[in-house]
Amino acid sequence: TSIEREHIDRIYSQINSTSEFKVKVGDVTRTNTLETEKKRLVSIVEAATSILKPYLAMPNDSGLKDALALLSTVRYDDGAGTIFTYDLKGVRLQSSTNKGIGKNFWDSKDKKGNYIVRNVVAAAKSGEGFTTYYFIKPGDEEPSPKYSYSILIPKWGIVVSTGFYIDDVDEAL
Repeated sequence: TSIEREHIDRIYSQINSTSEFKVKVGDVTRTNTLETEKKRLVSIVEAATSILKPYLAMPNDSGLKDALALLSTVRYDDGAGTIFTYDLKGVRLQSSTNKGIGKNFWDSKDKKGNYIVRNVVAAAKSGEGFTTYYFIKPGDEEPSPKYSYSILIPKWGIVVSTGFYIDDVDEAL
């Protein structure tokens, strides 16, 4: 009957409306969570570089070696979060994992053809700080999208950086 059909159409419309609402709330939640994580990256890098002030006060580059050693001890998120440092030519000077120290990564590209370290350095130099690239998570075989935040320390010509995997946020949600 037409009354039953109207009732079914109304129920169907309500179900679709609820589904659309859930999708929109999910999108807003994801966006807000990503923005919160990006702000957290800024705080982490700023905190990490603030502990370098005594070394920055030393003449010339005399405090650099000790500053890099100190940054190597910095971990967060139960040890999963790390700090890494490059010079302006792409040589890794420091990493909390101690991997690749002294190696030049200037020409390293992600799976989409983006220059990883070049973009990290450019983001720090511009003051924007943020860049996105694909990088392999520990224990994974395929690269995952990662946000990175970097800050330039002009006195030493270095970039201090950290990042988080975007799909970690998706999994948490």
